[in-house]
Amino acid sequence: MSAVDSGLTDAGRDLYPPPHPVMPALGWARFETLTRGHPLPVYALGGMKPKLLDEAIQHGAHGIALSSGIW
Repeated sequence: MSAVDSGLTDAGRDLYPPPHPVMPALGWARFETLTRGHPLPVYALGGMKPKLLDEAIQHGAHGIALSSGIW
């Protein structure tokens, strides 16, 4: 099962320092390529902040996942 199949991808690495030192950045263009038309909801995570919600949705996300980004 791929990250997109599970609904877990990381678009934020191109925007902020990576929260995970091993995985490479995905970026919005690749995120959109992988998620457009996907049958399951996909949420952007990794460096997300509330102000990025609209941009994430424009690139195919159903929403964003936040932990420390909400503060």
